[in-house]
Amino acid sequence: MNKIVNKKPFVIVVGLDYSDHSDAALARAFELSTLETAAEVHVVAVQPRLELAQPNGPKSALLDLEIAAAQLQRYVASRWAAFSGAWKSHWVQPPRRVVSHIRFGQPANGIVQLASDLNADLVVVLGRTPDAVTEGLSARAV
Repeated sequence: MNKIVNKKPFVIVVGLDYSDHSDAALARAFELSTLETAAEVHVVAVQPRLELAQPNGPKSALLDLEIAAAQLQRYVASRWAAFSGAWKSHWVQPPRRVVSHIRFGQPANGIVQLASDLNADLVVVLGRTPDAVTEGLSARAV
């Protein structure tokens, strides 16, 4: 009798705001993902809330969204390429996939909501001070 094993991937969510701190968090998320046999890294950039009722109308807002999504995808791909080139010999297995997400609103809310939506196993964030991260996420814990 054949058994079908459907192992849930180890899901890592990492917040990205293009700062040095978030670059370090992204690198750490990549590193941690290589220690798991089935991991996914989900990178989320949280943008200010879209106002579709502005004078420029929805087309400009949607264009901004497309630009932000493309920029995020290129940025994450370049960071993954740099990381994988330097660390390839050290990992157990590369992640199954690396996915970029755009969310809107407050960064802590966007990160926590994505983590909840994906039933994440780990959230990786870095701030200028530990208190900044703790204060931002603790009230919104998954």
